Amino acid sequence: RNTCHMFIDDDTNIGSAGPQAVRTKPFDFPVNSDLTIILNGTLNSLTADAGNIDVDMMGSINGVNYFKMADLVTWNAGGGAAAETIAYSVYDVDTYGAVPYMCLQLDASGDPQMTEAFKITVIPV
Repeated sequence: RNTCHMFIDDDTNIGSAGPQAVRTKPFDFPVNSDLTIILNGTLNSLTADAGNIDVDMMGSINGVNYFKMADLVTWNAGGGAAAETIAYSVYDVDTYGAVPYMCLQLDASGDPQMTEAFKITVIPV
């Protein structure tokens, strides 16, 4: 099991492919099997409602130029006045493949300003 903590904050735009899109760092393990991806599995409290968040698997041959490999899930994260939610998806390596550099990209439809992180868990199956 591999985990990372992430903020959804449109002011950071780390590795951004567009407004309000943020990326995790590349996975530090080889992807050679399917992956179960769990978003906010610990149900952290979120101060801002980011709206619907489009979650994509991104890939790169060189670690610089990323492309979308799969649309994983649209997650209504909640936060603010809305109740927080958990989302999950399975990345099928036989269908979508694997490349040397892979990460997740999250693109919020709202204007998020989260002041706390939530956990993303990636479990090779």
